[in-house]
Amino acid sequence: MPFFGCCENKEKNIGLTHFAISLGSKEEVDRMTEWHRREGLIIYSEPRFTGEGFYESAIKDPDGNIVEITCNKRNINQRPVKIPPKRIIRS
Repeated sequence: MPFFGCCENKEKNIGLTHFAISLGSKEEVDRMTEWHRREGLIIYSEPRFTGEGFYESAIKDPDGNIVEITCNKRNINQRPVKIPPKRIIRS
């Protein structure tokens, strides 16, 4: 669903703005952000707490899409899951 926010140029607000993935804990957000950093993706926004009660970071995928990695306030202290180690590709 497109985002229609208030701004001077409404034409720029039509279409996809970003994807979001909700994880179970702050630690998972941190780990997933670091995993993407090791994989060479651009960290668009470092992990942080927002005014809306979320903990989030954002990356740019290889196609340039912004992918938000979040957890909400009630899940900040839940147990994290394992993020796979960096893949080694040998030719």
